Amino acid sequence: MKLSKNDVPPHLRNLKRRISAECRVAWAFNPALRPPVLVYQMGKVGSSTVLATLQGRLPRRRALQVHFLSGELPQIAAFMREHGNEVLPDHIFLGEAIRRREIVDCPVVSLVRDPISHVVSDLFQNPEFANARVRRATGEFDVEAVHSYLNGELRKKSTFEYINTWFDRELRQVFGIDVFSSAFDTENGFTVYTAGRCRALVVRTEDLSSAGPQALKGFLGLGKPPTIRQANERAKGTGASEYKQVRKMLKLEREVIERIYQSRFSRHFWSPDQLERMVTRWEKG
Repeated sequence: MKLSKNDVPPHLRNLKRRISAECRVAWAFNPALRPPVLVYQMGKVGSSTVLATLQGRLPRRRALQVHFLSGELPQIAAFMREHGNEVLPDHIFLGEAIRRREIVDCPVVSLVRDPISHVVSDLFQNPEFANARVRRATGEFDVEAVHSYLNGELRKKSTFEYINTWFDRELRQVFGIDVFSSAFDTENGFTVYTAGRCRALVVRTEDLSSAGPQALKGFLGLGKPPTIRQANERAKGTGASEYKQVRKMLKLEREVIERIYQSRFSRHFWSPDQLERMVTRWEKG
């Protein structure tokens, strides 16, 4: 009798994912290859698209996707378990395996996304972390419940703590790269940051299709600009219809939006004119 995935106990599924992650990391750090590219950023900013774009395009090099590498990784894994994630996502096991490697020479590709769009997308990706029921008994998203929940959450400063502190808690702590110590090229939408031998390319998600190919080509020394391959798009995945409905319904007061965009994070990665256009977009819905 063939077992379905849900018939396998969580600890065995976790073991399988851990072994898979260890094997992938061991292969990526093979001494015969160049140090792997780490697609390393907070979740729901477009990392799956970058990974899909780079796969098969890196001579003698692999790419690994990860969200956490700092000393906080064990606490993050524990938090996920507490919120019902008996089977942890692959990136947790990849992070654990990568942390045991020498990564100073690994080029980093990271992305940043409009904080409001980030929060909306993340809710559809990780509804189990919501402090309210946003899905019906059938598992489908309840559009009215989601809309109501987001209207409340987007008014809380704590909602954006993860977004506003990720670069300090992860990239700076792990690689010593402080993205806030020098300007971001808001006109072109990407900048390369360095700290000793460590290098990181930071690209705004909305500029990935237009600026990403040349940015990746120059940063990674590719022969030609890679074609951006979209992956894990929220507007096309599970709950896509409900997601689009919520995006159309969601309107915020100007003072709420401006407060969100007054953060150091927002003011660093977007110019005043760009932020004003973002305010107008969310104000109109």
